[in-house]
Amino acid sequence: MKIRVAVIAVCLAAVMFGGCASKSVEKPKKISETATAETSAPEESLPEDKDSFVKLPEGKEGELEAVSDAAHSAFPDAKGKKMFAFKGTEQLELGDSEQDCYIFDYYSYKSKTYTKLATLAKSVEDESIYMLDETTGQFLPYAASDDAAPDQ
Repeated sequence: MKIRVAVIAVCLAAVMFGGCASKSVEKPKKISETATAETSAPEESLPEDKDSFVKLPEGKEGELEAVSDAAHSAFPDAKGKKMFAFKGTEQLELGDSEQDCYIFDYYSYKSKTYTKLATLAKSVEDESIYMLDETTGQFLPYAASDDAAPDQ
C-alpha cells in the first residue's frame, strides 16, 4: 500500500511540474508594437459589386486591349497592379444616339486594397471609347491627348 501511495504521489508531482514547466511566460508588449500590429494588416478590400462581373465573350480580347490602352494613358500615374472587370454589354445614350457598348471597371490593386479608378465603355460598332463622369453619371467620349499640360 505504501508503494502505491508513493507511485501516485510521484505521478502527481510529475504531472504538476510538467504542466507548469510547459507554460511559457509571455512578455508584455510595448504599446507601439501592439498598435503597429493592429494597423499594418488591413483586410483585403474587394470591389462592392464584384458579383456583377461577367466573363468576357470569346474573341473580344481586342475590346479589352483598346480599353486598357485608353485607361493607361488616362491614368499614367496610377500605382499598383492594374485590373479590369468586365461588366457586360449595355445600351448607352451617347449624345443624340444610342449605342451598344462593352462596359469595364478599371481598378488599381495595391497593399491588399482595390481602388476603382474609372468606368469605361467601348463601342461594339466602332473603336470609340467613353469614360463615365461620376458627377453627372454620363459617359463622355475619351480621346488620348498627345501633348500633356505643363506642370504649374
